[in-house]
Amino acid sequence: MKLIDGESIQNVETGLQLSFAGQGGLLDIKKSPNYDQDQRLYLTYSKRRKGLSTTALIRFKIESNTITNVEEIFEALPYVGSNIHYGSRITFDESGHLLLTVGDRFNYSTASRIVDVFAADPQRLDNHLGKTIRLNLDGTIPKDNPFLGSVGALPEIFTYGHRNPQGIYYNSTDGQVYIVDHGPKGGDEINQLIAGKNYGWPVATYGKDYNDERVGVGSRYAGIEEPLHYWDPSVAPSSLLIYGGENYQNWKNSWFVTTLRERTLIRFVRRENQLIEERLYQNEF
Repeated sequence: MKLIDGESIQNVETGLQLSFAGQGGLLDIKKSPNYDQDQRLYLTYSKRRKGLSTTALIRFKIESNTITNVEEIFEALPYVGSNIHYGSRITFDESGHLLLTVGDRFNYSTASRIVDVFAADPQRLDNHLGKTIRLNLDGTIPKDNPFLGSVGALPEIFTYGHRNPQGIYYNSTDGQVYIVDHGPKGGDEINQLIAGKNYGWPVATYGKDYNDERVGVGSRYAGIEEPLHYWDPSVAPSSLLIYGGENYQNWKNSWFVTTLRERTLIRFVRRENQLIEERLYQNEF
């Protein structure tokens, strides 16, 4: 971790039990919405334990280039042997809630080999894999979470049926939360999160498996939310931002997605329920 004060760059010691293999490491960091009062930061990382790993969320302060007052407020369960698909992205809404993405951890050989896709981890509510999580800032469960009190369901789950969401953004203009999610071979998605809804993975996807076999039952299924936008072939979306500033009036309310596969910045303009795409700085990162 680096601390940049405008004049120098200093290392910050974390002391965390990190898993650096594959896609692991320090994953996302955000200032507390109340940072001026509490000086807290929120960080996700791949936490290791006995040869396994998971997505963990802590909050802390920085003093003398060391993290202090560390509180672990969420740990995705179960730990698994995979070292990819951690999800891990953080956003805050205006009601004092934190939302966090957790990937499916690729906890199977290939999706098409699951005998019953409806029993896959992202479709079950007794684990955190392939979910978005909604917490109060101290890690407690909001009283209006959709599965609070549901038998067999973890109460911190907000939505389910995700693969590996690496971008999440709360849009203060419309009060909605949006994510970008990696598909397999094709089928990357932009989704609007609605409490308690199922986003399909691996039952329904616009992509196919890496061996070119169909995943699940096809691209659509009853009771599964349709994406606002999908890509085929994949672009590997890695972050999402909706610009609400005043400095670039031509881009106000535009959506921006960065991609890993093409190293591209993609701009969207939303018109009713359609996103119109424009590619900027393609293959320039």
